[in-house]
Formats: sequence, structure tokens, C-alpha cells
Amino acid sequence: MAPVSVLPEYQNKGIGSKLILQGLKISKEMGFESIIVLGHDKYYPRFGFCPASKWGIKAPFNVPNESFMALELEDGSLERVTGTVVYSKDFLNKEYNIICGFRRDIDMFPPTDSAKSAFDLFSIKR
Repeated sequence: MAPVSVLPEYQNKGIGSKLILQGLKISKEMGFESIIVLGHDKYYPRFGFCPASKWGIKAPFNVPNESFMALELEDGSLERVTGTVVYSKDFLNKEYNIICGFRRDIDMFPPTDSAKSAFDLFSIKR
């Protein structure tokens, strides 16, 4: 679930929270059972995220443990999940991340050849 950002002049007005909550709602409606996020350790826990290491899930690069988080959308969905997250090349592509934007009407990100939605950007390699 990334990237999520709000211009500084619009921060502290609940916009970011609404984006996160809508993303969680859509994810659950689409049948996803969990979400991984690399984000601010003081922000995402308010939505229920906790360090992914709780389930033995690791980032593929060096990041602070408290910043690499997971959330179960279905209770127990990560109980038997362990491994290293594998990001798609689109997620790691600087130009792609610059043009990404929230699109409630059709999808979270504009489609590309290899990632048809925001939900195709990573998987967990066991």
C-alpha cells in the first residue's frame, strides 16, 4: 500500500487518513487478506499496522524494522506466512512512482504492462 502522500498545505486535515481507510476498504472488498506497507512508524500503527517481523516477513532491502509493517484484513491471514517481500520492477521504478496517483474511479494506480493494479506490485517469496 504505497505511495500515500498529501501536500504539506493539506496535511493535518484528515485527508491522508481517508486515503488509507479507503484503500483498506477497497483491498478488503477485492478479497485481499493482508497488506504490507513501508511507511512512517508513528503514522500507520493508528490503522492497525505493526512490524511485519511479527509474522517473519522481511523487506528485500535494509529498512528499520518498525517502518516495514503489515496488517491482517482477515484475522489469522498471516499466521503461516513468512519470507521476503518481492517488489515488482514498477514499484521500484522512480518514474512510475512519480506519476502514481489515487484514482477512486478505477484503480489505485494507472495500469502498466507488468502491474495491472496497485495490488500487483509485490508478493511474498516463501
